[in-house]
Formats: sequence, C-alpha cells, structure tokens
Amino acid sequence: MSEKRYLSCAETAKLVREAVKRHFPGTRFSVRSDNYAGGASIHVSWALGPTTKEVEVVAKQFEGKDFDGMIDMACHYDHWLLPDGTTRIRHTPGTEGSRGMIQAIDNPIPPVGAEAVRFGADYIFCERSYGENENGLNEKVSRAMCELQHITYEGPNTRGLFGDGDPDVVQHHAWRLLQDTSFAPGEEYTGLRRATPEENDWQHCFVVLKTGGPQKPTESPATTTPTLTVNNERNGYEIRFPQKPADDILQRMKDAGWRWSKYSSCWYHRQTPANLAFATLLIQELTGADR
Repeated sequence: MSEKRYLSCAETAKLVREAVKRHFPGTRFSVRSDNYAGGASIHVSWALGPTTKEVEVVAKQFEGKDFDGMIDMACHYDHWLLPDGTTRIRHTPGTEGSRGMIQAIDNPIPPVGAEAVRFGADYIFCERSYGENENGLNEKVSRAMCELQHITYEGPNTRGLFGDGDPDVVQHHAWRLLQDTSFAPGEEYTGLRRATPEENDWQHCFVVLKTGGPQKPTESPATTTPTLTVNNERNGYEIRFPQKPADDILQRMKDAGWRWSKYSSCWYHRQTPANLAFATLLIQELTGADR
C-alpha cells in the first residue's frame, strides 16, 4: 500500500465539523475531541435540527475503528479522503476471518484526487437534544397523542395509547416520534396530526407540525360517519371512525373478531362475506342513527 497520512483526533474533528456544517447549514453543532488512554473519540451534539441518524450518516464516515460485539473484537479502517471532504473506505481487515460479522474491504485504487489517510478518532458519537425544556416538549407531544387517541393523559407514564395490548408508556412513544422528526433551522413544535396513508410508515401514525414547515395536507372534507375500506394488499377490511365509538359498539366489534391497528388507526378483519356483512350493517346502523 502507498503511504498514508495520519490525522490526529483534533484534525479529524475539524473535518467532521466542516462536514456537518456543510450538510446541515443553519444548525449549530458542538464538535469536541477527547483523547484518553488507549484511544480517542469525537462527540457531536446539537439542539433540534436534523435527526441523530441523519447526522451519523455524515459524521461517522470519519471513524477510524469499528467494533464487532459478536466476538468482542475491534478492527481499524484506512480511508481515502476526497477533495470534496467525503471519504471512502480504503482498507479494513474486518472480523470475518475471526468468525465475526464485519466484512474485509480492500480498495487500493484511489479515486481521482483522493489522499490516503488514517483518522485519529476511533469512534464518533452523535447526540441530539431538544432545547432547554425537552421534558416540556415531550409532555406536549404526549398530551397531543392522548388527545388524538381519545384517552385521558395521566402523566408521562400513561399507558394504553394504542389499546390494552400496548406495553409502552406515552412518553416513550413521544420520544420515538421526536427522534425520527427533523426540524429545519428556526422550526419549532406546534402540535400533531394523524399521518395520511401515504405518510404512515408502520412506525409512526402521527406527524409533528412545526412553525414554518408543512402543515396539514390537502384532505377531502371530514366525514361524520364511519367508513369501510377494502385493503386488498392485506386481504382485509378496515373500519375508521371520526371519533371513538361508544363502548357497546367497541364490544360488538371485539366479539366479532375485529382488532384495532395502532399503526393505521383503524379496526381490521379478514375479507370474508360474514365480515363484510357485519361491517356494512354496523355502518348502516350508525349512519341511520345520525339522521
């Protein structure tokens, strides 16, 4: 292999700082290097802005080491540093030769204008905060979730957000939603709405509303009656209510085998003539009661 240049942890931190600033303009990052016996690391922190996963994609390309927890073994990386500030892995022995999971990589031919380097930071840690009052933000999101699900907010440990089978407390649901929500510079939380079918990714059925960001999508006029949808992809029927049904209606649906989907915010069952007849009759009864 050709000669490579060693970059200290502080020099690597400078590259990380330039990279996150370039990719996320307007977000203020703190990038600190830390040298200790046996290694070095870099810590990147910021408030709101992009998600941790988004920043990790940019920052962790400058890591000089990886760790295979399957066999408790580390391996080093050599990189190509490109003129635009990005990197490519040049070489790593990986851990597969020791029955580990990290694949060996060998890219000896340099990209145009690239320099062979080894970064002085073993690991890079990225951590996002949510401002000075992050517990207050979590409470706002938790309360909004409970309101949309028609349950009473009884503090951060409120349970049953998505039904009796939901083991998590509401503050955990709120943190997960916030962790996956990006904020552009200057944006602030203003509330929640339900995700549209196109936005529902089977992880979150809520969307955070922000100042200066996209608000409620264009929707058809709100219905005041329940609706029946055929889901051919899942071979099922789905019933959606504009508000929480009465207890006797819920019991009838449970007795008939209908189940609540926390992801799609609907009651669902298999496509059978009996289930179609049940759903049609139920909706006709409720529609007739409204007239």
